[in-house]
Amino acid sequence: MLSQDKENQILELNTQIKVRIGVSKIEGVGVIALTKALAKAYPQVRFNSVSPGYVETDMAADWPPDTYDRIKEGTVVGRIAQPEEIAHMILFLASDKASYITGADFLADGCVLQNGV
Repeated sequence: MLSQDKENQILELNTQIKVRIGVSKIEGVGVIALTKALAKAYPQVRFNSVSPGYVETDMAADWPPDTYDRIKEGTVVGRIAQPEEIAHMILFLASDKASYITGADFLADGCVLQNGV
């Protein structure tokens, strides 16, 4: 049973890269659709998802330099996201400051989709 005294929320982390390159595309789009459907079905719970693009992680350190440069230059902002930037978005969505936000997906990719990477 959901608490009536306290706000309930669920945040999902979606991998936008899969949505963009077609690998498991249904899974990425499915998370967004599920987020919206759950928000509608359970209005007492806030459901949101975050879809980060490329993030500077240990995995990125293993990319060949030409791949790293191509991805970095393919973003409008000219760089790859830092993990803290995605974490700050998640912390905001989990806070009381985002109490009106539900059923939304937040794309954080440095505008890579519009720049063709």
